[in-house]
Amino acid sequence: MPVTTEKEPGVVGEITFTVQVFREGKLFVAHAPELDVSSAGETVEAAKAHLVEEAHRMGTLCDVLEEAGYERAKTGWKPRDLLVEDQARITVQ
Repeated sequence: MPVTTEKEPGVVGEITFTVQVFREGKLFVAHAPELDVSSAGETVEAAKAHLVEEAHRMGTLCDVLEEAGYERAKTGWKPRDLLVEDQARITVQ
């Protein structure tokens, strides 16, 4: 899901990030792991739209990106380098 963000005064760029959507009761919850932002809505599309709104509400989207590890570059925003993506298993008693 691309998000429009300012990269230089008067210039607009885009970033792409992961959106995970799951159900929680009657609501759909959207989570962007790279931004560490979540939001909910009555539909999948509403949850995704609220996610972007929540990122803006938390400050500016630029601040959220910087806090999430993105770096500002001449061509836009560069995400931090992902070294490993894996799954872990624990026993729940």
